[in-house]
Amino acid sequence: MTRKIDPSLAQLDLPRVLRLVALETRTDAGRRSLLARRPASRLEEAELLQERLFQMQRFIAGDGLLPLSGIDDLDSILERSAIDLESGWMVVRTVRSFHAVREALTRTALEVPLLTETGRSIPQFDELLRVVGRFFTRDGKLREDATPELRRLRSQVHSRRNEAQTVLNDLMKRKAASVQEPIVTIRGDRYCIPVRSERRADVPGILHERSGSGASVFLEPMEVVEVNNEIADLLMRENEEIRRIIELIAEQILEHREEIAGAAAIIAELDATQAAAVIAARIEATRPALTRDRQLRIIDGRHPLLDERLASLRTAEFGEETAVRVVPVTVELEQGRRGLVISGPNAGGKTVALKTAGLLSAMAASGLPVPASEGTLIPIVDRIHLLIGDEQDVLGHLSTFSGYMTRLRSILDSTTEQSLVLLDEIGSGTDPEEGSAIATAVTRHLLEVGCLFIVTTHLTRLQTFAISEDRVVNASMEFEESSQEPTFRLIRGLPGRSRALEVARRVGLPASILSNAAKLVGESSAEINRLLSGLQSAIRENQARTEEIAEEQRELASIRNELERRLAEVREQKKKLGREWKTETDQIRREIRSRLREEVARLKQEANAAAPPRSVVRDVTSEILDEADKQLERHGIEEEAPESAGKLVPGATVKDTTFGFEGELRSIDGDQAEIIVRGKRMKVAAANLIVTSKPAATEPEPKRGRRPAAPQPQAEAIAADAELNLIGQRVEEALEQSDVFLDRAILDGKRAVRLIHGHGTGRLRDAIREYLRKHPAIESWRPGDEREGGDGATIAVLA
Repeated sequence: MTRKIDPSLAQLDLPRVLRLVALETRTDAGRRSLLARRPASRLEEAELLQERLFQMQRFIAGDGLLPLSGIDDLDSILERSAIDLESGWMVVRTVRSFHAVREALTRTALEVPLLTETGRSIPQFDELLRVVGRFFTRDGKLREDATPELRRLRSQVHSRRNEAQTVLNDLMKRKAASVQEPIVTIRGDRYCIPVRSERRADVPGILHERSGSGASVFLEPMEVVEVNNEIADLLMRENEEIRRIIELIAEQILEHREEIAGAAAIIAELDATQAAAVIAARIEATRPALTRDRQLRIIDGRHPLLDERLASLRTAEFGEETAVRVVPVTVELEQGRRGLVISGPNAGGKTVALKTAGLLSAMAASGLPVPASEGTLIPIVDRIHLLIGDEQDVLGHLSTFSGYMTRLRSILDSTTEQSLVLLDEIGSGTDPEEGSAIATAVTRHLLEVGCLFIVTTHLTRLQTFAISEDRVVNASMEFEESSQEPTFRLIRGLPGRSRALEVARRVGLPASILSNAAKLVGESSAEINRLLSGLQSAIRENQARTEEIAEEQRELASIRNELERRLAEVREQKKKLGREWKTETDQIRREIRSRLREEVARLKQEANAAAPPRSVVRDVTSEILDEADKQLERHGIEEEAPESAGKLVPGATVKDTTFGFEGELRSIDGDQAEIIVRGKRMKVAAANLIVTSKPAATEPEPKRGRRPAAPQPQAEAIAADAELNLIGQRVEEALEQSDVFLDRAILDGKRAVRLIHGHGTGRLRDAIREYLRKHPAIESWRPGDEREGGDGATIAVLA
């Protein structure tokens, strides 16, 4: 049963929002569960609801929607003392769907621990399905062989029916002149034939029915009476067996009634959470931070009943068609300043801002998605109080003001320091002086209670009080001077003008009345209005500049993060190169030592007769091995970067301190240097180079020639780390990744690589191959063969 909703939550339109979200549920129980949601009053409960919502969004993005099809509403069935065959099938089908949901949640590879644990909590009804499920076909019919007895009885019924039809067909052939039509019919579960009325005496038997025209009668010939009796007996025994099966099914279901009801409740809550997650994606909701502290910060909040992204749902549920783009509102209350006084023009958006703050707070505490930006902070309160000053209590013979005061008293009696109080047009509806006094006194009272509160007003005294009270913040709804129209933006830190004269002028009040009203306002009020207007303009300019600075800071932070990420990649690549070079040199060292030992042993055997002294052999072996070690160390990766052995001059052997590779310095151009590494030209930052060996004084060794091109490698010749999967990427992203990938492949000394781009439209494939054709380090390329992915992959041979 849906819990009764608090009047303030109803005024905040929470029930209407729940109805919108419930449109995305897949089961009746899920819809009821969603509609029954209310704001949690404990932080732990609210955080659990938001965490489930967050994990459901992650699950949907990774694995798709839960398999909720085939789930029926079992509440009424489980309340019965007897269950028929159709209801039994509904239970079986639903329980099987429970298993599918459990399977989806427990076998996911995603990090969704709450959902996984929820999936494990769904009972497994293996025994129930084993006993009951075997009675039904795929479409929910009772199986012919549900029990051996039922199979035997139905087989006998089938046999006797065939016997009856054979006897009757033979009889109709013999009595063709007496038979109206040569067809076998069933009357009262007994086989009959249509006989002409005037020839009835030709066919002895039992009369069951006369045709509407009276031209024929339906007789049960004596030849089939006994067979029909046997069929009737078999059908009665069949029905008894079916009743026994249904009783067994009902017994098993009722025995598991509590477990089934518990599983149904879990599935209903999952359905409700999934519906909220679907809406969250639709409105691009962000996860709000929740707090016990008396703070509220809603960044760019949107009222769901105004948000254009939910317009189609509002049309479907309420028949409303709204295409106006809602203006986001930012509302902030911090611990030291717990009250907000909003003023400004009529129809400027004060009430919407007030209700948006309350509604989004209620939604966050109810586990619903919040249409607001990152940084939104929602306090968990014991209760949200809302008072809208536009209702009369006709039955109670109360005026608008009296009714307002009566409801206000009730709110003040139940408000605690953990409450959120929202008062619209406080102090209106009576004498402005007295109304201002009451409004100011109420505001003081709320400050003493210590709760969070937002009030809207046109009263100057209350605005003045907010200016003088450090615990209260003034805010106003912006008004565009040039267009004389409200912008619906909330400006913090400045009281607003009611702009009654502008509104009256816009609706066409006579000029004489407007002129007279302006004189009555007085010069002092006009001056105040001019000052407020100037302040508002200054604040708008300041906010615009603040937003520019914030945007610049975000861009700088993004650049910094990207640089840090790239630096981390470079460092990791350096470590990887160091490990690979060390592994390679260790392997070469072992191979050289092994070969030298084998060679020395062979020399010892050949020189048995004139063998040199053992000490000489040992010395020679030691010298060779030491020299090998020196050569390997010269080309290896040192644990610490050595100091430069000289100035950077062409011909010197240099080492890149960032990546650790060595090569011959060819030239320096500004801050860039060109080096030869393994026969390949590379441009690097000169600042990262140190000299490990000065150029030789003698003639330099002739340059190594380019190694001959190896035969184009096949699929098995390409290692896993020499492949790049680009399927599904945009061309620009794919080319950027290919560029980084080829650089690494060159540094790793790869001979060939495979770029996997798929078939698709061919646009990505053509772009990749054009890029390879122009790349200076690519010797050749070709499409993959059958084992390499065919035309969906390209093999590139590095120069």
